[in-house]
Parts: sequence; C-alpha cells; structure tokens
Amino acid sequence: MTLLSRWMPFWLYAIVLPVLVVAAWLLYRRDRRILGTARGTILTVLRLVTVSILTTVLLDLSTTRTRTETIEDTVLVVVDASRSMSLPADSVVNETGDETSKSRPSRFAAALTFLRTNLLPRLDERYEVTLHLLGNELETIGRTSALDAASPTRDTSNLVAPIADEVARRPRDSVAGVVLITDGRHNGPRPAIPAAEVLGELGAPLVTIPVGPNERPSDLAVVSLEAKAVVFTGDEVDAEVVLDNTGVARESLELWIRDGERELGSFVIDEQLPQGVSRWPVSFAIDSPGRRKIRVEIETSGGEASVENNLAHTWIDVLDDRARVLLIDRSARWEFRYLRDSWERDERIDLDDYLLSAPPERKLPDDAPRTREKLFEYDAIVLGDIDAETFTSEEQQILADFVRARGGTLLLLSGSRAMPYSWERSALAEILPVELERPTPPRRAGTRLSTDAWELSLASAGEDSTITRLVAGRERNVELWTHLPGPHWHSPIRAAHESSTVLVDSAEDEHPIFAIREIGVGRVFFSAIDSTWRWRFRFGDLLYRRFWGNVIRWARSERWAAKDDFVRLGSDHALYAAADTVELAALIEDEQGNPIEAGQVDAILSIGESRRRIPMQLVPQSRGRFRLEIPPALIEEMSTESSSPSESPDAETLEFQVRLVIESLPSYSEREDRAVLSFAVASRARRELLDFAADRELLREVATRSSGALVEISQGDRVFEHLRQDQRTREITTTSAAIDYTTALAIGLLALLSLEWILRKRWNLA
Repeated sequence: MTLLSRWMPFWLYAIVLPVLVVAAWLLYRRDRRILGTARGTILTVLRLVTVSILTTVLLDLSTTRTRTETIEDTVLVVVDASRSMSLPADSVVNETGDETSKSRPSRFAAALTFLRTNLLPRLDERYEVTLHLLGNELETIGRTSALDAASPTRDTSNLVAPIADEVARRPRDSVAGVVLITDGRHNGPRPAIPAAEVLGELGAPLVTIPVGPNERPSDLAVVSLEAKAVVFTGDEVDAEVVLDNTGVARESLELWIRDGERELGSFVIDEQLPQGVSRWPVSFAIDSPGRRKIRVEIETSGGEASVENNLAHTWIDVLDDRARVLLIDRSARWEFRYLRDSWERDERIDLDDYLLSAPPERKLPDDAPRTREKLFEYDAIVLGDIDAETFTSEEQQILADFVRARGGTLLLLSGSRAMPYSWERSALAEILPVELERPTPPRRAGTRLSTDAWELSLASAGEDSTITRLVAGRERNVELWTHLPGPHWHSPIRAAHESSTVLVDSAEDEHPIFAIREIGVGRVFFSAIDSTWRWRFRFGDLLYRRFWGNVIRWARSERWAAKDDFVRLGSDHALYAAADTVELAALIEDEQGNPIEAGQVDAILSIGESRRRIPMQLVPQSRGRFRLEIPPALIEEMSTESSSPSESPDAETLEFQVRLVIESLPSYSEREDRAVLSFAVASRARRELLDFAADRELLREVATRSSGALVEISQGDRVFEHLRQDQRTREITTTSAAIDYTTALAIGLLALLSLEWILRKRWNLA
C-alpha cells in the first residue's frame, strides 16, 4: 500500500500535520485554564480532530493498493439445434422398419450426454464456460439445467458466422476457443469458411465435434418438382419430378400431383433406381386460375430415414385471360411468318399484326394503332426489323412509356436492316437490353463465314428461366439447347447491358443471343437472331411454338394474381429464392374506374404473426400503378420472427401475404373481399431433411481455417489440446482518498463542530 498526496510529498505532509496540531493545542490554552484540565482537553481534542480531517481532505491524501490476479478465459460451447439433430446419432432405421430408430438417442441427445458427462465438468475446472444453441442465429442459454428444456427445432443450420459475430463482440483475447457439436449440415445464408477464418484472426480456435453417421442412411426423398412458372388455364404442364434414393428397394413407386386436395394426376414408376438421383417426366393440366401451389407426393416406404421429405411443392401462376399482342415488321420475312402462324394458332393469344407498305413509302397502314390509349391496351408489342423513323418521336416515346409506365413488355427481334441500330438515337435507346457497337457496323456484319452455325448454349440464368424451358427437367433442357439449329447470323452487338439478364448465348464466344431487362414496371426482350424458325426443320413445330409461347406467357406474367373492384395486385414471380428481391405491383382505381394517382398507398406484408407496413411508390405517368421492392434482408427478418417449433416440418417455402391500405379509399381496408396477394420464398429448412450424413469434410475445413481441429466424440479428451492453454494475469490498482467519502466527511465534520459548539455554550464560553 502506498500513501500519496496530490499537493505535496508525503514527508512534507508528515511535518505540516504535527505543526498544525501543536498550533491548535497552543491556541486552546486559555480555554483549558478557564474550564480546567478535563473540559479544556475535550474541546482541544475536538478541534485537533477537525483540523486533521480538513488538512487531509485539502491535501487530497490517498492510499493506492496493487494486486495481481489470474484471468479466467472463456470457452463458448455451441450445440447445433437444427431439426436434422433430431435424427438418430448412428444410423436411422433397420431393415424392418422404424421402431428401432425411435429408441436410439438423437444426435442432439448424444451431444447433451457428451457435454454433461465428459466435456463441461473438465472445462469448468479451467475456463469460464458459456452455453449456446445454434440455428440461424446464436442463442445464449444458462447452465446445463437449461439444456433440458431445449430441443432441435430450428429450421436452419447457419454454421460458424453467428459464432464469429459473438466472439467479435467480446474483449480481444478473452475467448480461449469455441467447441461446436453439430452434424455439419450447413444451410444458412452466410458462408461458413470465411467466418472460420475470422475466428482464427480473433485467436479463438474452433473445435468441431461431429455427430451422425459417416454415410447417408437409407432414404427416398423428393428433391423437387420442376415446372413452368406461368401457364394459361387448360395448358398442358410438362414437369419433372426429381427423386434421390439411398438404398430403398422398391419394385414400383406411385406418386401424385395435387393442387390443394384436388388430384391433378397420378403416376407409377416401375424402374426406380436403388441409388442416386433420378428424373421422371410428368404432365398435368390446371383449370383453376390464380396462383397455385402444386404438390408432388410419393408413397412412403418402410426403412426410410424420414418420411418428411416425401413431398415437394412448386408455385405456378395460372392466367385466365388472353394475352393481347401487337406484331409489327418491315416485311414478311421468315421469322415474321412463322411467328404470326404460331401465335394465331395459340388460343390464348389475341394477335394483331402489321407490315410496312411496299417501297418507296415504307409506312404503317392507316389503321395501325399509334396513340397512347391504343398501344397501352396491349400486353406485348413486338418490333421486327423496322426503322425508328417508322414512328414519330412522340410515338417512340409512347413505346418507351409502354414499358416504363404501363408495365408492358416490348419484344425486339433483330434484323440486318434496322433492328437494333436504327434505334440507337431514339427514345428506346435507354431501354435496350444490349450495348451497341461504335461506330455502327456494316449491314451484314455478324454473318458466320464458315458453313457451320453458331451453337446455342443456355446461360446460367437461362437454366432457371420459364422462357427457355422447352422440355421438363433442367439437365435435359440444357442438353436440348445445344442441339437446336444455331444461327448463321446474329446482330453484332458489343455486350449485354449491365442491368440485363442473358438467357442464351453462343457457345463459342458467349455472344448474347436472347436477353431480357426490367425497366420501370415493364420488361424488354431482345433477340439477336432472325432464324428461330429454322428450329422447325429438325424438331417440327413443337419446340418453336413452345419457346415463343413461353415468351408471351412471361410477357403477360406480372398481372394480376389478386384483384377486386378497386385493386389489382401482382408480383414478378410466385416463388422466390431466399436471396431474391421481391417486386410487387398494384393498379388502383376509384369507384368511377379512374386511376388513383395521389395519396398514400401502403402494403401490409405478413407471414404468421409477423407484419410490416411498407409504403408503395407511384410510377410517374402510369395511370394508377404503384410498385414496391422488398429486400431479402426484410424477408429473412420476418421469416425468423414467424418461425416456431410448431410449424410444419415439411415446409420448403415460406408463404407471405400482401394487402393494401389506400388513403384515398378509407373504407377499403375494412372490405372482407379485398385483394390478397400470396407469394412464396424458398425456405432453407427442407435442406435439413435431404441429406442425413454428418458433413465431416466441411467441419474439418472450418476447424482448420480457424487454427482448431475436428475431434470425434469418442476422443473428447483431445478437445483441450486445441484450446488456448496459456494463463493470463493482470494487475488491478485501487485508489482510496478521503474525498471519495464526501457524505461521511460532511456528517463527521458537522457532528464535530456541532458538539464543540454545544459544549462551549453549556460551559459558558464564547
């Protein structure tokens, strides 16, 4: 302990204080003579104590103590609480059925037993231990008693990233390591390996302990139902059911396609593969319009790891009205002729077609639609190889507004004479899906000099697009595109626009062939070739009609999945991936049918008990169109809020609903029949049930990246070898001064002065 003073060294204080004491003793000599030795001494002592206290306070005298203590590092113990951890820890079932599996401990139970009997008692001897459950986020719980109430019900295994976030929030070097017990089935939104590297940088090695079998147990699962996203009522839907079998032997297998409780078709598979992924084409028709949730389900088999993955869903927009299409071209070239014939035979398309007059006029017929009102009646406008000068500058602007404001779809079909280079200085230049060459290339540029045509190839976006789905099944469709007759000429564009999506390119040089672009509330489709009609020579009319039918259904697909007397509501898709932005559109009219273009319009987005009220934005000059983009972060947040252990374990999609609140229609929100839009977002939850083996490869990788290691549960003692062992110490210094006790000082001084005053009055002193 050290005694210090702010104003003077302690040795000087040791001199000053006795001097003041002696001075006070001498000043009270008179009182001692008057009162006598006893009473005078009492008053003198009181004054001496007061002087000593005041001197100590004024000189800020303090004491300083320093002690050294050992720091107890923290170890985070994390248990995966996702639904795959409810499966048995070793294998799943025996050959005869499910009863044996039910008596075997789950992976979660095995993890808790290991914690209680082996790991936690030894960790407590050396470290401060915190317990956590892991799903999409990290949940901190109390001691082991809280584990009794825990259960593996989380829909997501978001490995490592939430742990890295927690370690980063703690003081640097305070975490000696992290122990993660899991089956390694990572399906969270954030990558695990970069997060493991962050743990290494923070000095917190990750020790992973896998639970679950090394090999996948016997199981038969429906991976997906792949089908077109947009059809018309009555269309024959060609789809593909993808199955994954791990050793379940069946002579035949029955599956059903259902819309709600209504059966759309049933099929029997006679040659089911005992191992691996198999794909089975199915077809069915849907007569009910609207946004339909279609389910495929297979019969259950004895000895399966889980029956929860015996079904899958997809969403299909079924349109019940006809698409109005306007087709304009320079002349009756082959592309025009075949398109016109194909669309005229499609009973779901109302086609108006026009050709320019013969030279030298080269103009549209007098009855061709040109006004804003007439053009806005169409769902899609197709411009072939025509010059921009065919339209006035005002009419060109109407075409641009048809996309931006009306929400229509513009189809641009390249030709060697005018499209697209004649339009590079027009009102359409800003909405082209492609960037043009500078300077303008010669007329026949882009011609293939060799006798071989360019081979077509689906781009990555094209593999998922409803436009390019010519046959059911992703792999079959990708292969088919390589066999379609390729072009000998394509428009010599420089590149696709940065905001465009390329669906098909040439396999040789990745030159964009088909591209799409979202503009305002509308869309633009661009074809760089004029020879799709040649597909008919090898494959007949089927694929050609299917492709251009897909284009028109895509062009028509925004509109409108939900409607009432005042509102029409739609979204650009029925089913979204977890990372997608959801785009909503609304068309609102008043009681007289006039578009509403003023006042607040809010979308009420809900899933389960989670709700958000989000303002929609009016599209300028759109006659009552509003739009809203919902970011994936909000979807993720609401999905987490709405999730609960009681939710259906087979849920592979999260279903949202949208209703509107309209300021200028105050009674609208009270209507029971108001439009309700539904859309779905693919859930990561079902991936928990598609692969049951522990992912030791991933767990070893993340452990190594963090400077930790994978330790088998049977070798639990090795956990301690990989946690930080060095003990850290710190010096703790505490300082105490009289001024720190102001209340006690004030009371003490007041008591001393009061007592002296009372005694002096009692003994008749001044």
